[in-house]
Amino acid sequence: MGPISPSRLTAVACALSTCCVVAAARASTVVNMNAERLSHYAGQVVRADITAVESYFAENPKRIETRLTLSRVEYWKGGYDGAPDSFDLIAPGGRVGDMHMRICCAPEFKAGQQWVLFLLPQYKTFPTVGLGQGGFLIKADETSATYVYQEGFAGITGITDAGEFQYAFYEKRPAHPHAALDGLTVRAAQSNFDRKLLTLAEFKTALQPILEHSHDYQMTQPAGECVPVVYQPTNFKQTKGAAITGTTRGDGQPNAAAQPRGQNRTRTTKPANDEAATTKSKRKSQRANESVKGGRDAKGGE
Repeated sequence: MGPISPSRLTAVACALSTCCVVAAARASTVVNMNAERLSHYAGQVVRADITAVESYFAENPKRIETRLTLSRVEYWKGGYDGAPDSFDLIAPGGRVGDMHMRICCAPEFKAGQQWVLFLLPQYKTFPTVGLGQGGFLIKADETSATYVYQEGFAGITGITDAGEFQYAFYEKRPAHPHAALDGLTVRAAQSNFDRKLLTLAEFKTALQPILEHSHDYQMTQPAGECVPVVYQPTNFKQTKGAAITGTTRGDGQPNAAAQPRGQNRTRTTKPANDEAATTKSKRKSQRANESVKGGRDAKGGE
């Protein structure tokens, strides 16, 4: 077999990277949500401008969080008297220096963007309902008309009577010119869609009846509040097949872990009581002597 050409190597690399993306997508456990489900779980649905994005390190445990400043907030659901037109939203993930953290399938926000957000009343994982499914990016075209995009920025073309989102038509194209030999394809947006994209106003009009019939959480503050997670120390317990186990001392530090199975270990025995051992030995010798004596007596009587 001859050397692999650079072009063929590039094709293989592209194929592997695409397969990894597909595998990651299949491994996702996010429940598919239509407009009715998103609206039901959302404490508030807002249209807002992202005017500031600040990522930082948070403690206990060490992680990256991002503070988003939402301005010009328009409440499509969950509004109340005195609701602010600007508030901060804390979202897990972000970039600090060379460190980048993100939650799979969750949207990433940038300053200057406009979004329609389906916000949970409170959250432990991410503030939007269904991770990326509850975030709709608003984008303007060359004529300044605004359209709505979701799930990898797929354009929204309508909402069915069953509450399902309809997306712009996609065609399959080779993932890479050389990858076409193996039949590897990806979805790529066509320049001409089979349906017209919904404008922001049309999207709001289509959603309004669904929002009006969704659950009312009686919000009195901005939704998307992070629920603090309490972390408690836990003792290490020995489990079948565990390589290393141990316990926690009173000061919170782990004791020396037990040796892994299969390795040499020194066996220790309980010290014997000297007096008891001596008595036992004497009894054993006495029984042996009686046995020998009995044998001699029996032989002499024959």
